[in-house]
Amino acid sequence: TDGTLTDGGRPSHSITVTGTDFGSSCTASTTEIKIGTYEVPCGNVSSWASTSVTFTVPTGTGLPNGGASTSGLIVRRDSIDDNTPLTFFVYPRITSGTPITGRQGDTITVSGDAFGATQGTSTVVINGTAGTIATFSDISIQVTINGGLSTGSIVFTRGADAKTSNNYSFTI
Repeated sequence: TDGTLTDGGRPSHSITVTGTDFGSSCTASTTEIKIGTYEVPCGNVSSWASTSVTFTVPTGTGLPNGGASTSGLIVRRDSIDDNTPLTFFVYPRITSGTPITGRQGDTITVSGDAFGATQGTSTVVINGTAGTIATFSDISIQVTINGGLSTGSIVFTRGADAKTSNNYSFTI
């Protein structure tokens, strides 16, 4: 897990939720973890007990942003959603930058998870300078390097909720 995140997790992170009366096991569509309307697959649940559930935040396409209230984390038991959802965001995660070196004017592809369904006001910052986004999807972004003449990192910020990715090393 990422100890700096207090209101969510990144794809592939392990999350433990504690409470009461969760039941004894995950059963698709009836007893499960939900992030908003997104049902976390039972295959992502590593432990389920009456007072705690441990799951891995899914990876790939179609992930929710999460949020507060009914957009947050919900434990469902016997087809009934918990009436006190937790604020929970699925933070973006950068898994690769191709190529991992470049210079001003080059276009790189940033790959990962949970970038969001639409670009909106999302940004990619390369070594402290905002890049120009050419193409955007929830798992891949092509961005042109506009500056940044030193080695540093790539950071993505999702416009919908201002949640930022991990830092990914990049060399100029």
